[in-house]
Amino acid sequence: MKVQLIIEGGGDPASSKPLKQAFRAFIRRAVPNCRYPPRIIDSGSHDDSLKFFAQQLRRKDVTSILLVDSEAPVPDGVGKIKFVNNKGKLYSNQGEHSLPEEVADQVYSMVQMMESWLLADPEALANYYGQDFHAANLPRNPNVEQVSKTDIERGLTAAVRNTGEKHYHKVKHGFDLIGKADEQRPPSEMSKRRSVDPTRVRVASRHCNDFLNKLAVLCQ
Repeated sequence: MKVQLIIEGGGDPASSKPLKQAFRAFIRRAVPNCRYPPRIIDSGSHDDSLKFFAQQLRRKDVTSILLVDSEAPVPDGVGKIKFVNNKGKLYSNQGEHSLPEEVADQVYSMVQMMESWLLADPEALANYYGQDFHAANLPRNPNVEQVSKTDIERGLTAAVRNTGEKHYHKVKHGFDLIGKADEQRPPSEMSKRRSVDPTRVRVASRHCNDFLNKLAVLCQ
């Protein structure tokens, strides 16, 4: 059966293509034996992503996977369906686009945001930004899911400040770092990778590891 990955974000011409390229490259490296890669759909805002995913669940010809920012730590013991993010609030099961419990294994989060995954591989960030990148300014918690959105944004801002880029930019830099920068590079050059290593992200982010394990099963 066909698989489609619905990702929060994009939704406009400037960011849609880079988002798709980035996650396509990330998944290719993370699940190298994937024979049937998922179709990637950028679905805009959080609410639009929930709405579109709920609609797609009615289809019988495709399996849909939802990937959204959690915006906050995911509490232990709280089911994924009850914590479909909305700025860290529990999602009401009475909502217009509420999701049934039976699709819990199709719902995944970037905890707490896409940039959390970048923290797992400061070496790639240093290669990407160059010698004036200050990795010491990044949060150092090896469990990136415990680092708040505020601390991530503050750390990236400080780390990039003295580089030629001056500022971190999600579309211009973030999607490069997730996968797009190394999309066309041969394996011989990957010792100087400029996109994060999915293996490192797996170790630093339990929810990312769960997400990639699910894709590995679906893509056989």
